[in-house]
Amino acid sequence: ANVNSLRNISHEQTFGPLMYYPDPIISPFEEDDRTKTFQETDMLSIHGRFRVVSELIASVRVFVGDEECTQTSGKEFTISCKPPSSTPKGTDATGKAPVIVQIGNMRSVPGYLRYFLPSENSKPITLGV
Repeated sequence: ANVNSLRNISHEQTFGPLMYYPDPIISPFEEDDRTKTFQETDMLSIHGRFRVVSELIASVRVFVGDEECTQTSGKEFTISCKPPSSTPKGTDATGKAPVIVQIGNMRSVPGYLRYFLPSENSKPITLGV
């Protein structure tokens, strides 16, 4: 194959038009400490500007801690998903799990989802060996 055959590749029947999309903008959670409280019946909503995300929804993945959300859907200003129903791996000692949004190669952490509050009786300990 020579370079001349690829000069105007968009005219090839097997190659569709090249589309450019603006990068999505993911807004940080507005709650205190960027932390939402987990409610088992609620969908997790992530706000921002997600132009044409509904067309690219297959490339959108949302994780809470180390577990992926289910039922992910997107609109121009919101991505929604169903978070894990039990405390996922990746949750810290304070009950907060990071919410990670991946859209293609872009990755963002808009905030956290709190699954539990630490007990007032729990105190950190130091162990030595």
